[in-house]
Amino acid sequence: GDSATFTVSAPNFSALGITFSNSFDYQKGKAWNLAHKDDKEKMDLQAVALRTAFGKNSHGKFVISVKQAITAGDMAKAQQICDKQQGCVANVVGATLKKYREMEANTVLTKEQKILAIQKELEEATALEMPMMQENLPIIGTIVTLGTLTGLFGTVLGMIKSFSAMSAGDGGADSSALATGISEALVNTASGIATGALAVISYNYYTNKIDRLTFSLDEVGFSIVQTFSATH
Repeated sequence: GDSATFTVSAPNFSALGITFSNSFDYQKGKAWNLAHKDDKEKMDLQAVALRTAFGKNSHGKFVISVKQAITAGDMAKAQQICDKQQGCVANVVGATLKKYREMEANTVLTKEQKILAIQKELEEATALEMPMMQENLPIIGTIVTLGTLTGLFGTVLGMIKSFSAMSAGDGGADSSALATGISEALVNTASGIATGALAVISYNYYTNKIDRLTFSLDEVGFSIVQTFSATH
């Protein structure tokens, strides 16, 4: 279809060969899983927002059907297609078609003024619907930065613990505490990289989907304006 949901499972620490020396570290591993589950839910919300924006049926088929109806001059059929499709794209096209009919009935404005009014309605309707399409993108963008910084912070804390273990022993470093600190640092590094990578991929994916959607709006809007210009 035209919409998809990114689903990335949090890693299984045992399967990766990562073990924890005590229950505190194990709880931190569970917390890492829970944090990534929350990140995935934020990205799923953006997918839901985009599915709502695209509407009930195939977005590509909707654009083709509307353009065919508009080119044939059947504005009533184009409006019916929009009512059936629903979603942000259909709302924008429907508002533009409404303005089209208003300009047809208008006997005061010139042809150029009517075309400008239709174009303005398309731009205003798009501006009203865009926040719905981009609803959760700022959250994903924030995860990119916070995920990396949080991983770096955890890495630094783990290394501090390791060096503290090295300096604490009288006859040498506490190997158990040293290993715990290093393990802690590496787990946090991995979590930061994984979170940042997932968020960047998701952000670019959804941004591309929104760009495709706005391009479709411009394409249909151009067809409406051209049809009005050619028939009036």
